[in-house]
Amino acid sequence: MSSARAMRSTGGGIGASRVERPPGRLGRGLPAPGRSLPGRGHADGMWASASTCTARWHGTAAGQALLRAAGLCHRALYRASGGRLGRTLAGAPVLLLTTTGRRTGRPRTHPLCYLELAGRLVMVASAGGAPRHPAWYLNLRRDPRVTVQRGPVIQAMVARSATGAERAWLWERVVARYPVCAEYRRAAGREIPLVVLERAMPA
Repeated sequence: MSSARAMRSTGGGIGASRVERPPGRLGRGLPAPGRSLPGRGHADGMWASASTCTARWHGTAAGQALLRAAGLCHRALYRASGGRLGRTLAGAPVLLLTTTGRRTGRPRTHPLCYLELAGRLVMVASAGGAPRHPAWYLNLRRDPRVTVQRGPVIQAMVARSATGAERAWLWERVVARYPVCAEYRRAAGREIPLVVLERAMPA
């Protein structure tokens, strides 16, 4: 999910539920995400309506163009400040992901929001509810070797798409943190990929 989209997608605190281990490679003592938010009711209905409108707008050509422009500004600020500025947006952490263009072979950098789980970084390839996968996801699917900047720290990493039980657990947690992602899923009409970034092993 792009950093610009996080401005309308962050929610409040998450109510606690039973503790369970997530499946797959992330299942090492992490608590399960909350299944509900406290104090829901009228405000919850208002939030759902706002999320639906946001997802629909992001999926339009005008929305995509504005988000691209915002992303360029965010990337420039992040880089120029050495990661001191732009590393969070509306309370959500932001990284710079650099992939290799699948057509040009040139580096392509995007500011993206993420979650950190068990030492791994998780990103959502929502494209704001657009029907097609975002370019950065298509790039890393072709070449999973990427460069990631978080604040002043830059490191080489390897990307993979979460699948099966691991993806199901991650998706629950993503939606708990960014409720608008559920609307993106409905608006897109496709399964939204969840990308896990892990440190690249030394050659």
